[in-house]
Amino acid sequence: MTPPTRFKRFVRDVLTHTPFVKMVFLLIALWVLFSAGLYVFEREADNATITTYGDALYWGIAAFSTAGIANAPQSGLAKLVGGIWIVLGSVLFFGAIVDRKSGV
Repeated sequence: MTPPTRFKRFVRDVLTHTPFVKMVFLLIALWVLFSAGLYVFEREADNATITTYGDALYWGIAAFSTAGIANAPQSGLAKLVGGIWIVLGSVLFFGAIVDRKSGV
């Protein structure tokens, strides 16, 4: 079997035997929702560095990736929303990768 054929088979198996695509769509929807929540709670906080929805979207990606390059939220509710996002997003994403319902 040639490498391109193996890759195609791998992609087909992932798409057929895992909830990966559904989980990616769910992850994107939750990213947009949690970023909006973070923005709502953070935009009026003292010393806030997340002052636009674009900043919140960027924070959502940086926080989820655990790169540690995002500005930290300042308000208590924004920190709560952010913490829930980091845990929930990580569980969904990594759960979609390792979940396997078939013996293939």
